[in-house]
This record gives sequence, structure tokens and C-alpha cells, in this order.
Amino acid sequence: MIIPFKAVDRIVSSRLLAWAFALYVAIHILYFFLPSIPLESDSLSYYQWAQENLKSGTLYPSSYNLSINKECVVAPVYINLLVVTLSIWNDPKAIFVLNAVFNISQLLLVFALTRKIFGELPAAFAAGLYIFYMNNLGLLLMNLTELAFGVFLLLSIFLYITRRGAGALLFSGFFLGLAIGVRPTGWALVLALILVMGWKAFHGTREIRKPIIAAFGLSIYILGAGLYTQHSIGDFVFMSDSGPANLILSCNDEANGLYSDKIFKRPEFQIENYKERSKAYLSYSIRWIRQHPFQWISQFPQKIYSTYITDDFSVSRLLLQEEWSFNRFVKALRRGELNQRFNNEPLWFRVSFLILNIFHQLFYMTLVAVFAMQTFQFIKNKEWKEGTILLYLYVLIGVLMTLVGSIGSLRYKYSYMIIAMILCSPFIAQFIRKHSIPLHPTD
Repeated sequence: MIIPFKAVDRIVSSRLLAWAFALYVAIHILYFFLPSIPLESDSLSYYQWAQENLKSGTLYPSSYNLSINKECVVAPVYINLLVVTLSIWNDPKAIFVLNAVFNISQLLLVFALTRKIFGELPAAFAAGLYIFYMNNLGLLLMNLTELAFGVFLLLSIFLYITRRGAGALLFSGFFLGLAIGVRPTGWALVLALILVMGWKAFHGTREIRKPIIAAFGLSIYILGAGLYTQHSIGDFVFMSDSGPANLILSCNDEANGLYSDKIFKRPEFQIENYKERSKAYLSYSIRWIRQHPFQWISQFPQKIYSTYITDDFSVSRLLLQEEWSFNRFVKALRRGELNQRFNNEPLWFRVSFLILNIFHQLFYMTLVAVFAMQTFQFIKNKEWKEGTILLYLYVLIGVLMTLVGSIGSLRYKYSYMIIAMILCSPFIAQFIRKHSIPLHPTD
């Protein structure tokens, strides 16, 4: 007797997924008790800014922050999450716990959102993809905005497409505001929702109630956060003000699509007030683009290459060291420095590093290929509905925003990879159904 696929769906989504989830949680617990590795770069900056607020007894941003750092406002929602977390337990391990909560929450949201749009079996595969995507685990050991942003964004999408009540739609908009307060690329979802409204209106469905209530929820966040910063620092700010600083990195004569901070050292940008400095960055960038449009566009291939060619911005940290990443390994290999540096590492580390990164890069390339095939199938079969279109539009608009607004970076594609796992799941489920071997019970 052949077991029906409905039964297979239930088995996969219950037993196997439950075991995988339990093992995933166990890995989180194991890493909690392993030694911590030092925070660096953005991870360290977020931690230091949160500590400043703890010291002054304020939320971020405060006049105390700006007087010390003289930097623009960055990820206010995330840094305030750190302030609250560290006020409970002032230890870097507390950040690990916060990351773990966000990571498990994002996994559950990936499963729930995929199940709502595509069904039980695709949801199980989407969760499996998430578990095997090593950057999710690596982020536990860092202090970055990706996990918090993903949870708020997915929760906003889930509430918007699955709930009709006014309260749920209000929270959908509010959580979208929180996502924007973590990373401004949350605006890509706003634009995607507007385009979905237009698409539905074109097909004869005019739905005004849902977007209006969600927009009201978003407005609540914007007004609340903005009025707080107006009181705190004298400026109405509700999200990162780092856009002009990111833009100018690719809008100067020495720009090549990679990071270089030389432009910030020019005399005309030595301005104390962060808002005036941001205006100077933006004015310079717009003027430079008008004068050098082809030079600006010519950087796009390098940005795409830097963002999408590999995918290790946190994976190698799972080996509990900060020296080596896959990119550093490749660069050392190209420069002929690999034998001088990498071979000095212990044998266990070299073997583990290569196994981990080869697995992850193959996983990443396979996921990209499946995403391309799934997209082709969606277009060919015209399998469009609100949830699917919304996710695709978010990825498309978000990719364009990051391509135009800054340099290339491996981190910038993270949220799109999570959405891609959801969108890839029907293709994988269909493939498994088509090529699976009938199951026969044994006596």
C-alpha cells in the first residue's frame, strides 16, 4: 500500500521537524556554554552605544551618545533592545540570548508564513532550509541587526496576509515600523504593499481597509519614536540616519563599489552636527552622480559580485574565532599567502573550516539555483497570489535599494535569503513528490 502524500505531509511536518527543531535548540544551548569571541566592527559599536545609554540612564539616541560619538543615528530600535537586555543582565552572553530568541522566532515565522501561503509540506522544507543555513547560527555569536529585522519584518507580513482583524493589521503596521527602525530597507515592504494594492485594483479588487489600518500602525511607531528623539536630541528621527553616509561611499572619484572611508576625511565633511554632515554627504552624492552617471553605474557589477558571489559573513565564527572567514581564505589563496598563514592554524581547525565552508557555499549556490528555477516556474504557470507577489516584490525592491544606496556587502542579502527559502519551498516539495519512492509498510 502506498502512503498518501497527505500522510507524508503530516509525518514530515510533525516527527522529523520536531526532532530537527529540538536538535537546533540544543545547538543553541551548547553554544551558550562555549567560550565567547570578541565583538568587533559594527557588533562592537552597537554594544558600546548601548553601554553609553546604560551609563547615562537614557534610551538611544540621547544627547550623551551624540556628544561622545558625534556620529549619525544608527538602528535605534535595535540598540534600545540592547539597552533593555543589558539592563537586565549586563553581559555579552545576554546578547547571545537575545539573538537566540530572535533566531528561533524567525524560524517559527518562516514555517508559519510558508504554511499559510504554500501548505504543510513546503513549510517543513522552508524550515529545513532555515536550519541548514549556517549564517543563522553564526549570527548568534555576533551583535548585528539582521535577526531582529527579520523577525519584525516577517511578523508584519504574516499578520497582514493572514489576519483580518483591525488589531492584527494595526500591529502589522507597527511591527513594520520596528523593522524600519532596525534597518531602513524595511521601506521596501511599504513599496511592495503599495504595488500589491495597485495589482489587486487592476484585477478588480479594491482593498482600502487593510492598508489604511496597517499604515495607521506604522504611523504610531513613527510618531512615537520621532517625538521621543525630538525630546531627547532635538531632532525628529525614527530610523537610521546613515543613508547619505552609505550613499557617498560609491559617489566619489575613488569609489569602486568596495568600502573605503577616505571620502569622510575631506575638509568639507568635518562638521560637528550629524544632520548637517548628512546633508553635506547627500548634496555631494547627488551632485557627483549627475556629473559621473556612467562611473556610478559602472560600480554595480562590483556591488553585485561583493554581495552575492559568496555567503560567509558569520558562518566561520561557528568555529569560535574571528581571524578567518571564507573571503579572507580566498584572498589569501589569490595572493599566495595561504601557506604562510592558514597552515599555521591547528589541523582540526583547518579541516573543520574547509568542511563547514564548502558545505555552506554549496548550500548557498544550490539555494540560489532553486530560487531561479522557482521564479521561472511561477512566471510560466502564473501562480500569483497576494502573499507570493508581496514576497517577490519585497526582494526585488530591496535588492535595488541596497544596490543603489550603498556598496556591496555579504550582509545586505541576508533578509532576501530568508524570503528566498519561503519562495523555494514549493519547488522543493514538488520535486520530492515527483521523485520520491512509494513507501510500503513492512510486516
